Amino acid sequence: MLIQGSWAIGQINGANPEFEDKCGVFAFPGTDGRVIAKSDSIAMSAKTNHPEAVIAFMKYFTDDTAQKYTAEVGGKIPVTTVKYDEAAAPAQLAYVMEVFGKTKSTFGFYNESLASTEAGSFFDDVLVAIYLGSSTIEEGLQKIEDFYTENVWNK
Repeated sequence: MLIQGSWAIGQINGANPEFEDKCGVFAFPGTDGRVIAKSDSIAMSAKTNHPEAVIAFMKYFTDDTAQKYTAEVGGKIPVTTVKYDEAAAPAQLAYVMEVFGKTKSTFGFYNESLASTEAGSFFDDVLVAIYLGSSTIEEGLQKIEDFYTENVWNK
């Protein structure tokens, strides 16, 4: 089992073409009809010297042609309501779309909702240490509390 999103479908199938028929998708258990929703993100600096070029770039990647390609070749959820050939898309995308069709609501990744990028990275590192057994749950939670005390709450 691999916790990923539709962005991984193209990478998985590209490296292992025979894997498409062996791979399925399901909603993360225990989320009561909610799923993590995340897609490609494109941002522009407010201080860019070339806003028209950046906007053109954003439009290029979000127009119907690009989003149709994204779905049919990459197996990624399109960010627009473009119609795409479901038979041409990787089989896993149909599973993803089925899961999203039954979704009550969405939420983001926990580590990305924390006080800072550093807090999210620290949280991820602590969880890995717990999973690998190099830290107990209690030690890990204490490390997270100490991090927040030193870097977030007292600043």
